Amino acid sequence: PWAAWGGWGLAFALSTGIAAGFLARPETPVERPVPPSPASEEDPSVDLSSQIRYVPGAVEDPVGEGARPFEIPPGTETPLPPPEFPVVERPAVPPTEPAAPPGNTPAPLVDTPPLPFEPGAPAYAVTQAPADAVSWLLARQRRDGSWGEGTAPSTIRTTAWALWAIEEAAAKRLPSATSEAAVLARRAAQAYLADRQRPDGAWEDPAQDAFTTHAVALIAFVGTEGPPQGGSPAAARAVRFASERRTRTGGGGWGFTRDDPLPNSWTTSWMLLALSRARESRLPVDAAVMRDAALCLQRATDERSGWVGLRHRQEAPPPSRCVAAAALAAQIKAGAPAQATRLRPVWRALTEETARWRESPSTVTIDLEYWLLLSIASGCQNAPVEGASLRAASERAASILDALQVRASPDAGSLPALPSPWRPGAGAVESTALGVLIRAFSR
Repeated sequence: PWAAWGGWGLAFALSTGIAAGFLARPETPVERPVPPSPASEEDPSVDLSSQIRYVPGAVEDPVGEGARPFEIPPGTETPLPPPEFPVVERPAVPPTEPAAPPGNTPAPLVDTPPLPFEPGAPAYAVTQAPADAVSWLLARQRRDGSWGEGTAPSTIRTTAWALWAIEEAAAKRLPSATSEAAVLARRAAQAYLADRQRPDGAWEDPAQDAFTTHAVALIAFVGTEGPPQGGSPAAARAVRFASERRTRTGGGGWGFTRDDPLPNSWTTSWMLLALSRARESRLPVDAAVMRDAALCLQRATDERSGWVGLRHRQEAPPPSRCVAAAALAAQIKAGAPAQATRLRPVWRALTEETARWRESPSTVTIDLEYWLLLSIASGCQNAPVEGASLRAASERAASILDALQVRASPDAGSLPALPSPWRPGAGAVESTALGVLIRAFSR
């Protein structure tokens, strides 16, 4: 009997185990919500300059190395207006393209709703943003009337850019640029430039391009709003230096530096712009010098493509949009009709270049010199049909600068330091000054 009972027990145990094996199911894991980490939350007060990403090779520089324009990081294109202005809440736009892999290829940016300059936007970005930028510049003027980048010594170039920006803002009647303090600041800056002028009339900084610095200094020195300096001896010496045959090259233009024997289209454009400003201020300017400079730029222009070569030689870097915009603006300011046949290829090339940017708003690049020169050219009288498209693009670029401008103290009103191949060593002062100029000429 004990054997029988043992057999029955063994059979019962085996059957129970087999049934349990068939009926058992793996346990389904329960997903539990993970609280968000504070470190992963986006900080709205993060410094924009730390988020700027650079794209090599986008624009050619004077020595043939690619410039590196910046891209506005996602989520920073729409600015945060001050509390006293109404804030229009807009829904976020979901991404439509995947992020680019690591490397030199920039990740696409999501196009945002209308930027501040467009109809219905708060008034801050259109009027207060450039006014704050002027206030920031005025607060950083040094006791001798100059400007410098950070703790670096003052330079003629940085002082000239800041002075020019304040003058153009005064022409737009921005309160911060028309105040008594701003008038005194302009006088001090003009006195600084007059004191730093060389005996031969040149303005140049050590180890920098002499002629572009001289051109910007001349534009700023003669001014657009009082106090007038057009009739001063320093202005006359500056014009005489630019017009002398020993200063110019055999091709009718100017080299990149004093020792450069070949004409440089970038430098020639800026010197022609400076002489045009001097002529507007009723300074005596040799018309033959301006005519030769314009012919020099025409010879550098490809009639089929519309691009303007930096040099008149094959081993030169390929042409860039900055040089084309400079040549166009300079010739128009010198008196060439905006609809002249010889300028139509340049208008067309710049329009096609800018259209590619407008059709791909997810990738936004800014080159400060390009947009400044484009705003000057497109704002001329009797511009061809392409001028309206370029004008709209300049306004869009101006609104992007509004969005990029720092709002938090102590640097409220400034733009991040945006490097430029045309201005080695440039920092926040020059970037902010060019930002003021772009918005003054494009609006």
